[in-house]
Amino acid sequence: MGAIRLQRKPFRCVIMGTDAGGRMSRTVINNPTQLERYKKEQQAKEDQRRAAMTEAQRRKEDDWLYKLRNNIPIPLPRHTDMRTRADRKKLRADAFAAQMDKMTDAYTQWSLTTPEGTLYAHPEDADVEETLRVRVIDLESDEDTDIPLLTDDELVSSAFVRQGLIPTAPYSPSIVFTIRALEAFRVHDPRIGVKALRPHPL
Repeated sequence: MGAIRLQRKPFRCVIMGTDAGGRMSRTVINNPTQLERYKKEQQAKEDQRRAAMTEAQRRKEDDWLYKLRNNIPIPLPRHTDMRTRADRKKLRADAFAAQMDKMTDAYTQWSLTTPEGTLYAHPEDADVEETLRVRVIDLESDEDTDIPLLTDDELVSSAFVRQGLIPTAPYSPSIVFTIRALEAFRVHDPRIGVKALRPHPL
């Protein structure tokens, strides 16, 4: 059995830079010895350039390089979410289940105090604690709106429901649907999916 001869790939290094006139230059190095020689030549040129500068110029250049290095953002590794889609769905369902009693009371209050076909408007003398900006999806609109949270609201979810809005998340929703929009689509087709609830321009 003959010996196996390993073939090495030829050494080749291409260095891009600029020449003395500021034009792009391309240097091709074909062996490690030539590469070491090139590095030494470049270091000698850099030392010669620095030697021709005044102390103030060198300090100014060093400060600029230091600031440049410190201002370059370093990407940090993102947190790896090990939960599965089923885990996230269960957590959301459990969170809504824990708040369902308060949300039911809020829905009852909304249905008894808000005329059919109209949107909720909180009393003018209500004590607003804060507002949350969410995207409100209605029958013919889809826009960002500031929703007030009153001081007597116990939960964020029930606060939305009391105003005729159904949140898509139990704690920090970014999208809410109006109850009248959900009722209208449910009457149209009981099996309708969430995607169809997004209004589309004519």
